[in-house]
Amino acid sequence: MCLIDLKKHEQGEGNGVLSSWRHAASHRSQELRSRHLVLDADGAEIESLEVLEVGDKVYVTARDITRVRMPSRAAIAKFPGVTIDEESTREHKVAHLYNARFNAPNVYEVKVDRQALAEANHIFESVRPAVEHFMSGGSGRYKQLEAIPGNPLRFFGVNRHGWSSDVAWISVDDPATYNRFEALYSKLGLDQTFRGIVDHAAELRLYSAFFVVRKTCKEANMHVDYWPGVGTNALTFMTPLEEYETTNGFSLLYRRGKNETTGEVMRYRYQKRVGIVFGSRFVHSTEPGSSDRPQVYLCMQFGSDRQEHWPAILETISYQSRFVMAADGLMRPTSLGVACGEEHKDCLRRLVSTP
Repeated sequence: MCLIDLKKHEQGEGNGVLSSWRHAASHRSQELRSRHLVLDADGAEIESLEVLEVGDKVYVTARDITRVRMPSRAAIAKFPGVTIDEESTREHKVAHLYNARFNAPNVYEVKVDRQALAEANHIFESVRPAVEHFMSGGSGRYKQLEAIPGNPLRFFGVNRHGWSSDVAWISVDDPATYNRFEALYSKLGLDQTFRGIVDHAAELRLYSAFFVVRKTCKEANMHVDYWPGVGTNALTFMTPLEEYETTNGFSLLYRRGKNETTGEVMRYRYQKRVGIVFGSRFVHSTEPGSSDRPQVYLCMQFGSDRQEHWPAILETISYQSRFVMAADGLMRPTSLGVACGEEHKDCLRRLVSTP
């Protein structure tokens, strides 16, 4: 066991680690208070303690102890300005981080491999005709999409008109297509980059992959991708396939600070070969705008392979694709998949009527 002085840990002063903790008796009459994180030998668990020192006596207050598997300090150090959000971690009983650069919770920026991005672009061009026909409105809100003849990849289109936008999610729709995107996921190095952040047993799991496509957005729709109870255990990666003009909108809006309803709305500009990765409590939206041609983004949802985290993760990723790769490594139908089956025209009615 070791103690980390929380204040020093968050400010980056020294390593803040004591191999053991002992109080040397003194004759001080002043009262000293400090907060500590208690970690195991691997830095994997946390208790939040308040230590009160009065003279030569030490009192430890443990009224709100939460034991949580925490990200390693080495993993957090990869992202300048990122620290443990102790208040949210205690409240939700799952690890939460805070990025001082964004001034927002559970958000990171990563470089994107040039070859992986070129391959994603090539894949999208093979399905572009089917996507553009789908987005024209002639196929309803749900439709299975196939790539050009000779390309075996299969996708499923979901169009959310209720968002004051023509945004469409074009998700992988069979094991072969999933495998193609899992290879992209490996090239992007997301597992290696975030395995110290996400609680996992053996590896991080790619749950699903999409192309997010849009031409117009009339108003912002601030939302989160995951509930607070998910913490750092599931993440969304997004990057544009091209360098798009941003004067007409379509940047990413997000709320800064820890208040999810009143925080100031900030603007993040997407950049080619730069990805933004975010988890729970990161409140965001597409910026209202329009474009003469569809803007396309590669999107991946990935995270823990621990079954204990899966129910909370699945709650918010069940409506953009028919199938996901579950935490246990098996491809399973989502709520949308169960509702749709092969009757795509009845998807919405079946989804609404599903208890």
